[in-house]
Amino acid sequence: MHTANDLSVDIVRGYLLRGRTVVANVMNGGHFVLVVGFNYSAPTQMMVHDPGFTRASYDYKADIMGWRVFDLNLPL
Repeated sequence: MHTANDLSVDIVRGYLLRGRTVVANVMNGGHFVLVVGFNYSAPTQMMVHDPGFTRASYDYKADIMGWRVFDLNLPL
């Protein structure tokens, strides 16, 4: 759990590439979204599944307030 945006964008990208589950805290800390990828051509855009809004991305610098990172061991 990271209550601030204290992970570098490269660390977040590495987590996603290694299959870790990454949740971003957005909207001034009032909303959580599942981060599903990133945009290679826009380095700070995190692609998300947002259950409450129709947004497909949030900006790493401008929108994200914190992180939750999980390692899920799901049965095959």
